[in-house]
Amino acid sequence: MKRAYFLAILLLFGVFPLNPSSGDVYIPGTMDFSFSTPINLMLKTTNTFTDDDAKEFRTEQLDDDGDGTVTTDELNAQERYMTSNYALSTLPVYYSLNDVFPEPEHVLVDINDVFYGHHDEGPANSTKQFDISWVLTYTFDVSPDLDEYTFTTWYDVEGDPDGFVPFKVTVPEGYKITKVDGVKNSDLSGSDRTITVQPIDNIVVVFEKENSLLSSTSLIPALISIGIIAIFLLAITKLQHRQ
Repeated sequence: MKRAYFLAILLLFGVFPLNPSSGDVYIPGTMDFSFSTPINLMLKTTNTFTDDDAKEFRTEQLDDDGDGTVTTDELNAQERYMTSNYALSTLPVYYSLNDVFPEPEHVLVDINDVFYGHHDEGPANSTKQFDISWVLTYTFDVSPDLDEYTFTTWYDVEGDPDGFVPFKVTVPEGYKITKVDGVKNSDLSGSDRTITVQPIDNIVVVFEKENSLLSSTSLIPALISIGIIAIFLLAITKLQHRQ
């Protein structure tokens, strides 16, 4: 129960604003959303713990037998727990694509530099900084052949916007981001596949096929030109037949 409670708090802090009174001892990384295809999403983020938060995590989560020392076996057990099916079931879902909500298919967790090596042993009351890296994968039950997709995330909009975790969104090759809402800066060029933003509200990112009529108005003049040429060639052919 203790682990499940801490995991839920950790994940919530990964997407919600920080409490300024915490003294910045917990530092969330950028939420890095990367679409390999229009419906396959990978989310990466790294959470950094320092000072009292680092000590509390070692003492409350890693030192399972309470002997004051964190062992390699205890660290490995915590990583396995965070990637277990039970841990997956506690992960909150805050994302949708075209109003379809996914379940995470897989989670990888890596607790880095708990002491002086990746899995070295050490005292549970250490305040040395360490990181927890998360990789989550999702597949949305949406057609992979649409011209337009709308990716949406939900935030606690009553919190302090300056404390929101930065977002990075990368859409698949052949697509471009055409609209972003709920962020401080949303200026986009015509070929943007990646945008890094500071959220201020619930986030909406629209991405479209680069060669679709929806996203490329340059095709319209081209089609008009082709039509004119076709009419001209047809007129010449008819004139030649009359002669």
